Amino acid sequence: ENDSNESKYKMVAVGPTTSMRMNPYEADVLYMGAKIIIGNGGMDDSVREALKRNNAVYVVATGGCAALYFDKVNEIKGVNWLDLGMPEAIWDLDVDSFGPLIVDMDSKGNSLYD
Repeated sequence: ENDSNESKYKMVAVGPTTSMRMNPYEADVLYMGAKIIIGNGGMDDSVREALKRNNAVYVVATGGCAALYFDKVNEIKGVNWLDLGMPEAIWDLDVDSFGPLIVDMDSKGNSLYD
């Protein structure tokens, strides 16, 4: 539990992770105020409903773009939930023109796969 808001971490790449394993947790993350969830692959209908309730979106990042995404990060502002491990922790990043990203599920309940 070394949660911190100090930038003492050095980022070397930014890549998406498989999102479906996060299905059970996303409603809580969205309830706490997240407006954009970035991942890879689809998520289930419980996440779609949580996005709608919280006026948020789920976007998919393109695999193989880790170096491009890394270049868009200006600063690591903070990190929380390090007990989940570095890849699954919640990272607060200051970014500029971050992308390419594709909207998979929007705040109206629509899905790219409908």
